[in-house]
Amino acid sequence: MEFMGSETIDDFFSGQAAALAGGTTMHIDFVIPVNGSLSAGYEAYVEKAKRSCMDYGFHMAITKWDETVSEDMEIMVKEKGINSFKFFLAYKGSFMVN
Repeated sequence: MEFMGSETIDDFFSGQAAALAGGTTMHIDFVIPVNGSLSAGYEAYVEKAKRSCMDYGFHMAITKWDETVSEDMEIMVKEKGINSFKFFLAYKGSFMVN
């Protein structure tokens, strides 16, 4: 996961393999929008998840608010199966929704 200029060392496979070794069988990852686009963020994480070795789901981050985000959220729920969303109340200037 990329976060404020840094990225975790684990990818879907290595992180999940370690989790499986410890008994965890499900992974839910934050999907961070790409340039504000929920759809582009979703597609990027679907690509990352191709190396998955366990069940996984997505939790979509909302990093801005306008009418297109509202419309994209409906698409994420109805067409992509994402039904949980994260609105940041911290990280002003990067992830926080005003």
